[in-house]
Formats: sequence, structure tokens, C-alpha cells
Amino acid sequence: MKELEEVIEYKRTMSEEKKETLYRCWVARQKSMPTQDLEAHQKLLNIRCLVLDKKEEIDNFIQFAKMAQDSGNRELSNRVLISLKKELEQAQKDLHI
Repeated sequence: MKELEEVIEYKRTMSEEKKETLYRCWVARQKSMPTQDLEAHQKLLNIRCLVLDKKEEIDNFIQFAKMAQDSGNRELSNRVLISLKKELEQAQKDLHI
């Protein structure tokens, strides 16, 4: 619930400094989570995607895919990587329009 409140705050603020502070808070929160808790990591990433493009979060999604693979969940890892690939392909197409 806290993350959703922060997303609303992020969307409403005009201050880049405040946005950066919120982003650092999200990153710190995610780093403090156990790597085995894939569901919690996935929820945080998906909530952040309400205000950030996956392109901006690519490193975090790749890290999440690696965590999924390391925990034996190759299917989830593949879905995440395929989704990122599609997102990047679409961004590339948008640049060429």
C-alpha cells in the first residue's frame, strides 16, 4: 500500500529532487528484500512501472529475471526477458517513425 501512495506522490510532484528521493527509496526497499521473494520483487517492479517505463527500469528487470532463473523459475525469467525485448523493439520502432 505504501508504494501505491508513493506512486501517487511521484505523479503529483513537480520536483525532480522529490522524484529522485522516492526512486532511491524504492531501490533501497527492493535491495532489502530477500532475493527468494520473487512475488514481492515483481510487485514492486510492476508498481514502479505505473510511473516509469520498463526502459528506465531495464537493469532492475534483468536483475529480477536473473533472480527468477537462479531460484529455478526459468519460465518467469523467460517471460520477463521476452517482455523487455518487446518493449525495447517497440521503443526502437517509435524512434524511426
